[in-house]
Amino acid sequence: MPIAQTFRVDPRSQDMSIKQEGSPKWVHINVSYKMFNTASATVNYDIAGNPRGMLILGAFGRNRTDWTGGTISNVTLSAGTTGSPAAWVAALTVFSGSPKTLPGSTIVPGTFVTTSASAAFRIQLVATTDTPDHLTQGSCDFYFLVSFVPLFA
Repeated sequence: MPIAQTFRVDPRSQDMSIKQEGSPKWVHINVSYKMFNTASATVNYDIAGNPRGMLILGAFGRNRTDWTGGTISNVTLSAGTTGSPAAWVAALTVFSGSPKTLPGSTIVPGTFVTTSASAAFRIQLVATTDTPDHLTQGSCDFYFLVSFVPLFA
């Protein structure tokens, strides 16, 4: 009979460095309504400067607070690349039902953010019937399982 073991997580460890050819690591990015304060219905939050060889192995979102404000009737969030903003997490509503999980796409064996130069990946917000500058609340955590592989010229 297996012996139960409790996993221990030390929240004091904030080391975000990831080694090439090392183990994958979950990266956490929190986005809030304040980061999308613009008068455009579609707003992009780009995480830029990722080095070549960055491999996304998995992703998902966890919406903590419903996104509401003004006369907005719906808000969706997605995550992916700058060329395909819903590649890793499809555009799903975050307007109601919090907390809820935004499931990620199946990524087998993984997708490179870039193989030739530094690149960005994107979290995209789309608001309906009003613009995000009228939002008064909303918060979502995105989690990306990343690894780096050496790419030689």
